[in-house]
Amino acid sequence: ILLHRPYIIGTPSFNNPAVLRSYQICITATAAIHDLLILLTSTFGYGHTTYLNCYNTYVAATIAVLHFQLQEEESVNVSVTLPDTGVDTEKLGLRFFLEVLQRSAMAMPGLNRSVEIVKRHMQGILERRSRRYLESLFPVSHNPSASAGMMREQDQQRQRQSSFSTPTSHSIPVPSTNPSTSATQYQSFPLEVQTQHH
Repeated sequence: ILLHRPYIIGTPSFNNPAVLRSYQICITATAAIHDLLILLTSTFGYGHTTYLNCYNTYVAATIAVLHFQLQEEESVNVSVTLPDTGVDTEKLGLRFFLEVLQRSAMAMPGLNRSVEIVKRHMQGILERRSRRYLESLFPVSHNPSASAGMMREQDQQRQRQSSFSTPTSHSIPVPSTNPSTSATQYQSFPLEVQTQHH
């Protein structure tokens, strides 16, 4: 993952075979980490996870966040299409990885920093989603130039209608939605997971 993740962060498309291969490797590796963690925690519990286990969990969580962001981009940008990797999307869910990190943080409090990093990135993605939704509901209030253009169009329509002797039915202009479709760059995660020694 550490080797291939830089090639897929902020990528506008997966048409490049090298980018596609890196994406597939990252997704497959994340699913493998998920399966190993399931086996580990179900056998020994969360109290026996090691520092290396938690570091792998954090790295997998970064891919889970990236996958979530790419899904968001795909929903608003027709030029972004996620390739089918054949991996069960349940294994790419962020909830389980965060559960491992948070439970392990009881013995390794430094992991809380990793959880906060993941949380901050997710907040950024969800804030962009909320902003796009609001802009789709209120396109005029978020775009002053569109509002001015609409007012000019209404004035021109009234002038055209006043030039006819026979009154015509007036139609209410409906603002067209203009949701943002710009792809956002995904900043890389720090590679370190700090631990506190007592």
